[in-house]
Amino acid sequence: MATYAMPFSRVELTVWAALALLAFITRLAGLGLRPLADAEAAQALVSWQLYQGLAVTHASYSPLLATANLITFALWGATEFTVRFVPALAGAFLALIPLGLRRYLGHMGAIAAGVLMCLSPAVLHLSRTLNGEILAISGAALFFIGLVPLQDKANMQPRSGVITIVAGLALMVIAAPLAYSMVVLLLTFGGALWLAQRGSRRPPWGEIIARWRSEIQARKSALITILIATFAAASGLLLNRDGLAMTVDQIGVWARGFISTTGTVSPTFQSVEPVYPALWLLGLYEPLTLLAALFGLGIALGRRGPADLLLVWWFCGGILLDALRPGRSVGEVLLVLWPATLLAGLALGKLTEMVWQRGAWPREGIVVAACWVVFAFAYIVFTLYTNNYGAIWQPLAAVGMFIVLLVAFWQWHGTASVLRGAALAVATALALLHIAGGVRLNYTPVADASQPLVRAAAGEGLRDLVAVLQFVSAKKVNDPYLVEVLASRAVGPAVEWQLRVFPNVRWVHKIDQLPVEGASVGMTSRFPEVVLTPEDTLLTDEPYAGQDFVVRSFRQPAPLAVSAFVRWYLLRESQPQRLEKVVLWVKQSPTTHVPKK
Repeated sequence: MATYAMPFSRVELTVWAALALLAFITRLAGLGLRPLADAEAAQALVSWQLYQGLAVTHASYSPLLATANLITFALWGATEFTVRFVPALAGAFLALIPLGLRRYLGHMGAIAAGVLMCLSPAVLHLSRTLNGEILAISGAALFFIGLVPLQDKANMQPRSGVITIVAGLALMVIAAPLAYSMVVLLLTFGGALWLAQRGSRRPPWGEIIARWRSEIQARKSALITILIATFAAASGLLLNRDGLAMTVDQIGVWARGFISTTGTVSPTFQSVEPVYPALWLLGLYEPLTLLAALFGLGIALGRRGPADLLLVWWFCGGILLDALRPGRSVGEVLLVLWPATLLAGLALGKLTEMVWQRGAWPREGIVVAACWVVFAFAYIVFTLYTNNYGAIWQPLAAVGMFIVLLVAFWQWHGTASVLRGAALAVATALALLHIAGGVRLNYTPVADASQPLVRAAAGEGLRDLVAVLQFVSAKKVNDPYLVEVLASRAVGPAVEWQLRVFPNVRWVHKIDQLPVEGASVGMTSRFPEVVLTPEDTLLTDEPYAGQDFVVRSFRQPAPLAVSAFVRWYLLRESQPQRLEKVVLWVKQSPTTHVPKK
């Protein structure tokens, strides 16, 4: 009988340890440097309000993230680092999930999938921002691990797989609406598989179901514990009465994604640009994963095991669901990216094994080295072309050189060696683009809103706003936090999050003349010492001075010429953006001075 034991070699253990270290470093390094964008801040404010014992004012959020951040706030305080800590851990965990798929992917395939997931620009970005999709896809990955034993027809005993499956489902449902896309894919796959196998003697589905029932009975106590933990996580450890209702409401949020909508990305700016399709985003940020996944599709279809077919269904069905959901979120790219990474791991694992078993440096090594010389030349001439320093024939000449080079090596070494060498050369070149795109996307001081994966980013003026407000408060009331502030909610969640440490902020929906508490009847109404508005005017006769701060930026869609697009793809330079500001108004007196930026 087949066994699921696959002993680790010392080298493999070292590789996985290094991969785990890299996953944590890339996700935690500088995690709190960027200020929270509006979508992140809206989620963070839910946990902050629960932590402060206040009523939750935001209509849509992830119950799991609300509870997780409530715990991190209690342990380490509310900062940009702690609020992103749980998604970062989930992202690191996601990079290590292929470790549980070594039997399915193979030793090298699992390592390849882990490396791709660890260095994925999209996964890295979503791991370093506050969102529920990274947690939901982690649950989906756990679910898949629980189903993989069915791939081995000689050993269909589920063992502890039922616990992994239930835990994955629970994690998905309380994390994000993305869970219901996964549920649809699972239900349709189950229905299609049942129809395909109806009337066939293999596999014995009745026997498999009976075994799962017995396993559920044997693991009843563990499953009850998971359900209790799920209830506690959804209800904010019983502190969030609306958490369970929000969990159920995520079905409606997911359903509304099928309706074409412009979406609100800020309080005052309506986004008219839909989220880019998943395939387009993968082509921009994950070319190696996408290309290898196409070869992995052929491998999975050739093996035709239940797990293989599920992975193919997941990938293709995810692309279809993504196309049918114009109201999708950016994080839903993970629904396609995760199965694509596993398929890519299958393909790259096979390539590595073939090179290791049949390759030789005098053949494949020379092909790789020669191809890399051509790639370096192509990169240079493409860059020159985008700067108008060359003609179009030069980049095309690089492509021609690559083709001629392969034909020449084919004559000398044969088809197999040339294909292996060319595949290695292309894979390593695309891997560099993979890494460069991830660094430029995730490690700048402020997120670049012109990046298709970002679209709306926090502005560089958020932290300046807090510093100036602290200075004004110290001048007005001899304390950097206690000044009275009247603020419009139209300034947005990102600003509201930054002002959470100021206890005397009064939030209103519209700035208007408000009477001063304790003022005598007939006294002219006035504003407090400090007012914060999204407008550049303040309707009052009192002496106020205003200073504006850029608090958010948006992608400004603009058509790009071919050369401009190639330059952006190679260098990822920032494109034109739309900026949005708020104005801090300070009542003037002979001794008041508002510092300029």
